[in-house]
Amino acid sequence: MKLGYRNLDRKVEIPERSIILVISPQIPAKLELLSRFLKTGSKKGEPGIFVTTDRLPSEIRERLGEAPEVAIVDCVSWSVPDRRERDVFQVPGPAALNELSVAIERARESVFKPGKPMRMVFDSVSTLLLYTNPNTIFRFVQVIANRARASFTTLLLTLQKDMHEPQVVSTLEHLTDGTAELREEKGKVYIKFSRLFETGWVELE
Repeated sequence: MKLGYRNLDRKVEIPERSIILVISPQIPAKLELLSRFLKTGSKKGEPGIFVTTDRLPSEIRERLGEAPEVAIVDCVSWSVPDRRERDVFQVPGPAALNELSVAIERARESVFKPGKPMRMVFDSVSTLLLYTNPNTIFRFVQVIANRARASFTTLLLTLQKDMHEPQVVSTLEHLTDGTAELREEKGKVYIKFSRLFETGWVELE
């Protein structure tokens, strides 16, 4: 699956049903990467899901633009009820893991197309770790990763760079197929893939 960057797509194609851990600082390029991944799929008729624990659905919709086949699972609007969005699958906060799991499955059913692979992004695992102990989150990630593979869904999971102990990062890498790291330097953004395949640092253009 291509990510939507011309120079990167010439070098990289993520295998379907892969689970990729995206490690990134809080930079706009992270949301742009996730949005492009879903928009690129939507243009090919591949449905998608955006799970957001940090940003309002209105911001996600603005970034997605004309991508009607993308459902949003919203863990944010419960805290700002005057700004709740329609046509999204709401969850009462990032600590409500059972409700979140159900919402993801409902979103999947709403956009599912027979014979078409799916794309999903989860932004972010770091927020879940603020509310729930790591072992519980590891089990949750394992469940959604297994469900993604079973439903021919390629999944990008984000993690805040330099926020977690090395053991947390190592365990999440064990539960996923590959890692993508983002960094920003002198106004330019670079990405590097490892484990599933190796790229070295590539500028996002």
